[in-house]
This record gives sequence, structure tokens and C-alpha cells, in this order.
Amino acid sequence: MTVLLVTWSPSAEPALADRLVGAAVEGFGPVARGSRLTRHCPRCGSSEHGRPVLAPHRPGGALPHVSISRTDDLTVVAVTDAGPVGVDVEVLAGSGRSGIDGRTWVRTESLLKATGQGLSVDPGDICLTGPPGGVWTFDLGLTPGHLAAVTVVADRSPFPVVRRAAPGGRARRATP
Repeated sequence: MTVLLVTWSPSAEPALADRLVGAAVEGFGPVARGSRLTRHCPRCGSSEHGRPVLAPHRPGGALPHVSISRTDDLTVVAVTDAGPVGVDVEVLAGSGRSGIDGRTWVRTESLLKATGQGLSVDPGDICLTGPPGGVWTFDLGLTPGHLAAVTVVADRSPFPVVRRAAPGGRARRATP
């Protein structure tokens, strides 16, 4: 079953994202279990920065797609087997950038992360309209002080979205 899992924790500790991803991928089968989080920059090929990707601990099967976003006080991780994913979170008070309102900003940045472009494209140049085929964006109600959105590039129709606060927190399932 295809699923999008979004997990968050009230901390921006650097190693937290690795732990959240590790806990999230457990449910994606034996190939994903034990995989490690790496980086890949599509522009220069560096593994020091860029898009987060999972490196398998053993060969065989496809690994889920991963995205990470942080503020000073929150880390959010999105994991899915549906297709490339992007997540963005911003503190509500300072969420507008480049003259873009906060909700549009998080939606736009999540889209640019999902397509692998990141901020190499000026978000002000993006015009969000109705949902294009194969692109699904969901607003995430994580905390009252943050705006967040996640985008998945997938040919399938909408799939269950599971949002879970910190490992061991209560999960909520919502169908978009």
C-alpha cells in the first residue's frame, strides 16, 4: 500500500532528522530497514549537501523517497513510496519571503524540493494554480506556530497521509 508518512519533533538537533527517517522507514520493508541517510546535489554531484536520499544497506528493491525541513525549533520528515517528495516548514511569524505569503511559500518550496530543483529556482517565479496531474500537495497542521506543506510527484491518485508527532506519538490518518 502506498503511503505518505510525515513525522515531526520539536527540536532542530542535527542528528534528529536521521533518527526520524530511520524510524519512519521501518514500515517500508526489509530493503529500507537499516538504510542510511545521505545527500546528493543534482547540480554538482556532492554528497556534502543537497537532496536527502536513502542508501540501501543491502541490494534489492526500491527505497522510499525522503524529504527534510527544519526551523529553529522543529524538524519535519516526509517519507513515501509514491514518488519524489518535498516538505517545508516555516515559523508562522516569519513565513513570508520574497513578497510571497507564508502558505504559498511552504507550498512552493515543498514543490521545488519534490521536483529536485530546490531554491535554484526563485520561488517568486512559480505560480501555483490548480493541481497539475501527478502532483499532490497537502497542507500540514503540525503546530499552531508553524506553517508546513508536503508535495509528492506521483502518477497515482491520492493516498493515505499519516502524520505523527515525534516517535511514539499518536498518529492521525487523513485521506486528502
